[in-house]
Amino acid sequence: MCHNQNTNQNPFSHPIPENQMADQPDFKPESIAPDRQLIVETGILYKEFHLDDNTSASIYQGNRMTPYQLESTEGNRLHWSKGETGTVTIGPKTYKLTEANLFFSPHDELITYHKDPTTNAEVFVLTFDRTHNFPEGRRVFTTSDSVFVYANILRLALLSSQKQHNTRGTTNLIIQELNKNQFKDQRVASACDFLATQLDTHCAVSKLPKELSFSGSQIRRIFKRDLQKSPTEWHIAARISYSHYLLRDTNLPFQTVAAKCGFTSYPTFARIFKAHYDYSPKNARLR
Repeated sequence: MCHNQNTNQNPFSHPIPENQMADQPDFKPESIAPDRQLIVETGILYKEFHLDDNTSASIYQGNRMTPYQLESTEGNRLHWSKGETGTVTIGPKTYKLTEANLFFSPHDELITYHKDPTTNAEVFVLTFDRTHNFPEGRRVFTTSDSVFVYANILRLALLSSQKQHNTRGTTNLIIQELNKNQFKDQRVASACDFLATQLDTHCAVSKLPKELSFSGSQIRRIFKRDLQKSPTEWHIAARISYSHYLLRDTNLPFQTVAAKCGFTSYPTFARIFKAHYDYSPKNARLR
């Protein structure tokens, strides 16, 4: 029987206390972009960057109330919150919000977040101009996706204020990856979006027929055609990638990492992890 492996911990929650913000040597907005559309009830704008004429980035740290909205009428946006849990609504669809979800919103969509108001979080928002037109595709990305990887590189470069980093080049890579994540069949994109927000359970694939209103055999066929793998293979790879992220970026116990990635048995998790990476979870933490 399937049960979600939820926990109340927020391993990525490391906000800078408000009374310490002034002590940060680089705490100042940098070329603040006009017409900001991020609506938050509370929270500290830690840094804001004007990357070029068409692209800006914002990093918020602190408490967030619930709900809040990300207006996207003025530009295309990527939004990543480390430490938040709750739900996110993109257009007509509502997804579960986990610690490793990156959401894409084209300029004609509105994202609404409903989250635990006690959660501290780091919020990273990348905004690029609406002249970039994206065909219908995925909206949710996880640690297994290149979009997520490049966004993390950009976030870390901005947090460290290392200007030698090619931030514009990284932004172009993100845009290229967003364009790559289009499929012949929009049902594949919808299925991946759903599975990406179900990293804490091993039985999400069984929910796809009800979620998407088409049969399991159809799902398997279009996945094989467009992604050359089954839905189960795709979901396991995403969960294992998420576990690798937790092992490297947190000090969570190994059993807790396994549970947060939908594995009820640690030996099973360790075996599948080693099959993917050719080293054990314990070695992953030491690397």
